[in-house]
Amino acid sequence: SKYSMVGTAAQCIPAMSDPGGLVCIVGGSASQPGPAHLAALAALRAGADQAKVVCADSAAAAALRGCWPQPTAMLEVGAIDNGRRRQRLIQCLQADCCQAVLVGPGLDSSEDSIQLATDAIETAQALNQPLVIDG
Repeated sequence: SKYSMVGTAAQCIPAMSDPGGLVCIVGGSASQPGPAHLAALAALRAGADQAKVVCADSAAAAALRGCWPQPTAMLEVGAIDNGRRRQRLIQCLQADCCQAVLVGPGLDSSEDSIQLATDAIETAQALNQPLVIDG
Protein backbone atom coordinates (compact mmCIF):
# COMPACT_ATOMS: atom_id res chain seq x y z
CA SER A 1 0.00 0.00 0.00
CA LYS A 2 0.94 3.64 -0.32
CA TYR A 3 1.52 4.04 3.44
CA SER A 4 3.88 1.09 3.76
CA MET A 5 5.95 2.49 0.88
CA VAL A 6 6.19 5.85 2.65
CA GLY A 7 7.29 4.13 5.86
CA THR A 8 9.91 2.10 3.99
CA ALA A 9 11.20 5.23 2.25
CA ALA A 10 11.37 7.11 5.58
CA GLN A 11 13.57 4.34 7.03
CA CYS A 12 16.02 4.74 4.14
CA ILE A 13 16.50 8.46 4.70
CA PRO A 14 19.10 9.23 7.37
CA ALA A 15 18.06 11.46 10.25
CA MET A 16 19.21 15.07 10.04
CA SER A 17 22.34 15.40 12.17
CA ASP A 18 21.95 19.15 12.55
CA PRO A 19 18.30 20.10 12.12
CA GLY A 20 17.26 23.65 11.52
CA GLY A 21 18.63 26.44 9.45
CA LEU A 22 17.51 28.18 6.31
CA VAL A 23 16.64 26.63 2.96
CA CYS A 24 16.65 28.96 -0.05
CA ILE A 25 14.26 27.98 -2.85
CA VAL A 26 14.73 29.70 -6.20
CA GLY A 27 11.55 29.06 -8.11
CA GLY A 28 7.90 29.74 -8.62
CA SER A 29 6.16 31.76 -11.28
CA ALA A 30 2.87 33.60 -11.56
CA SER A 31 1.41 30.66 -13.49
CA GLN A 32 2.96 27.93 -11.30
CA PRO A 33 3.37 28.99 -7.66
CA GLY A 34 2.49 25.51 -6.34
CA PRO A 35 5.83 23.69 -6.79
CA ALA A 36 7.82 26.33 -4.88
CA HIS A 37 5.10 26.41 -2.22
CA LEU A 38 5.30 22.62 -1.79
CA ALA A 39 9.11 22.74 -1.70
CA ALA A 40 9.00 25.34 1.08
CA LEU A 41 6.51 23.28 3.08
CA ALA A 42 8.64 20.16 2.60
CA ALA A 43 11.76 21.99 3.83
CA LEU A 44 9.95 23.20 6.95
CA ARG A 45 8.47 19.76 7.65
CA ALA A 46 11.89 18.16 7.18
CA GLY A 47 13.30 20.33 9.96
CA ALA A 48 14.35 23.65 8.47
CA ASP A 49 13.74 26.61 10.77
CA GLN A 50 13.00 28.89 7.82
CA ALA A 51 12.39 28.69 4.07
CA LYS A 52 13.08 31.61 1.77
CA VAL A 53 11.53 31.57 -1.72
CA VAL A 54 13.20 33.78 -4.32
CA CYS A 55 11.22 34.52 -7.50
CA ALA A 56 12.12 36.17 -10.80
CA ASP A 57 9.43 38.84 -10.61
CA SER A 58 6.89 40.46 -8.31
CA ALA A 59 3.91 38.73 -9.99
CA ALA A 60 5.41 35.34 -9.09
CA ALA A 61 6.09 36.52 -5.53
CA ALA A 62 2.49 37.73 -5.19
CA ALA A 63 1.14 34.40 -6.46
CA LEU A 64 3.31 32.54 -3.94
CA ARG A 65 2.26 34.76 -1.06
CA GLY A 66 -1.32 33.90 -1.98
CA CYS A 67 -0.63 30.22 -1.25
CA TRP A 68 -0.33 30.87 2.50
CA PRO A 69 -3.45 31.85 4.40
CA GLN A 70 -1.47 34.03 6.84
CA PRO A 71 2.05 35.44 7.09
CA THR A 72 4.59 33.42 9.05
CA ALA A 73 8.09 34.19 10.30
CA MET A 74 9.22 30.79 9.02
CA LEU A 75 8.64 31.75 5.40
CA GLU A 76 9.86 34.68 3.36
CA VAL A 77 8.94 35.29 -0.27
CA GLY A 78 10.55 37.93 -2.45
CA ALA A 79 11.45 38.88 -5.99
CA ILE A 80 14.89 39.84 -7.26
CA ASP A 81 15.11 42.38 -10.05
CA ASN A 82 17.61 42.01 -12.87
CA GLY A 83 19.80 44.95 -11.86
CA ARG A 84 21.09 43.61 -8.53
CA ARG A 85 20.38 39.91 -8.93
CA ARG A 86 23.87 38.55 -8.31
CA GLN A 87 24.41 40.72 -5.22
CA ARG A 88 20.99 39.78 -3.75
CA LEU A 89 21.61 36.09 -4.38
CA ILE A 90 24.96 36.30 -2.61
CA GLN A 91 23.23 38.02 0.30
CA CYS A 92 20.50 35.38 0.39
CA LEU A 93 22.90 32.44 0.21
CA GLN A 94 25.79 33.76 2.29
CA ALA A 95 24.79 36.57 4.64
CA ASP A 96 21.52 34.89 5.61
CA CYS A 97 23.38 31.67 6.53
CA CYS A 98 21.59 29.46 4.03
CA GLN A 99 22.22 25.73 4.59
CA ALA A 100 20.87 24.44 1.25
CA VAL A 101 19.67 25.77 -2.10
CA LEU A 102 16.93 24.33 -4.31
CA VAL A 103 16.67 25.76 -7.82
CA GLY A 104 13.83 25.15 -10.24
CA PRO A 105 10.45 24.19 -8.77
CA GLY A 106 7.77 26.07 -10.69
CA LEU A 107 10.10 28.26 -12.72
CA ASP A 108 8.70 29.10 -16.15
CA SER A 109 10.68 29.42 -19.37
CA SER A 110 10.85 33.22 -19.38
CA GLU A 111 14.22 34.90 -19.89
CA ASP A 112 14.11 36.33 -16.36
CA SER A 113 13.47 32.90 -14.82
CA ILE A 114 16.22 31.24 -16.84
CA GLN A 115 18.68 33.98 -15.87
CA LEU A 116 17.65 33.75 -12.20
CA ALA A 117 18.19 29.97 -12.21
CA THR A 118 21.57 30.33 -13.93
CA ASP A 119 22.70 33.03 -11.49
CA ALA A 120 21.49 31.01 -8.49
CA ILE A 121 23.33 27.86 -9.59
CA GLU A 122 26.55 29.78 -10.28
CA THR A 123 26.30 31.66 -6.96
CA ALA A 124 25.59 28.50 -4.94
CA GLN A 125 28.55 26.75 -6.58
CA ALA A 126 30.86 29.73 -5.99
CA LEU A 127 29.85 29.78 -2.30
CA ASN A 128 30.14 25.98 -2.04
CA GLN A 129 26.51 25.70 -0.91
CA PRO A 130 24.68 22.35 -1.03
CA LEU A 131 22.61 22.55 -4.23
CA VAL A 132 19.64 20.63 -5.63
CA ILE A 133 18.44 21.35 -9.17
CA ASP A 134 14.86 20.52 -10.13
CA GLY A 135 14.98 20.58 -13.90
